[in-house]
Amino acid sequence: MAKKIIADRFPINPDQIRKETALHWWRLLAIYYIYIEDYSQAEVSVHKALAANTGKTRTTDLEMNLRCISLFLLIMQEGPDLAADIVLRHIRYAKRHGYNKGEGFMMLFLKAVYDLVSYPDFDKIHAQKVRERYITDLGGERRLFLLFEKIYEKYFHYSQ
Repeated sequence: MAKKIIADRFPINPDQIRKETALHWWRLLAIYYIYIEDYSQAEVSVHKALAANTGKTRTTDLEMNLRCISLFLLIMQEGPDLAADIVLRHIRYAKRHGYNKGEGFMMLFLKAVYDLVSYPDFDKIHAQKVRERYITDLGGERRLFLLFEKIYEKYFHYSQ
């Protein structure tokens, strides 16, 4: 169904439309590719979206959203080993640019991922506590929860 919607409604080449519009098309394509687990194509879409988020129309919210998606793709493709430094860089960026005063669902996502990947030996008991705290902190917000859940399931979940 998603392929049909994309074929019927998406522009053939989002690079040829205005960048503030193309940004949203690239982000939607990235979400679609994540859903079908084509992470390399999702990464291409995220990079194109980041390139379109420039100039007068640039927003920190979209930048942070794309950075969270990019972090997810890095972890899913390369593993969680390198992610801690990148997460800290994204958190510093958010604080420096005044993103929600260091709060918000994207910051909660980054902090939860940092708690997962920075703990020595990727302890599964610690990971379960981080997941439970993240769910509590979200208070019903689920926009990035599925990305967190995929990371948790792939690298930190107990297989009992």
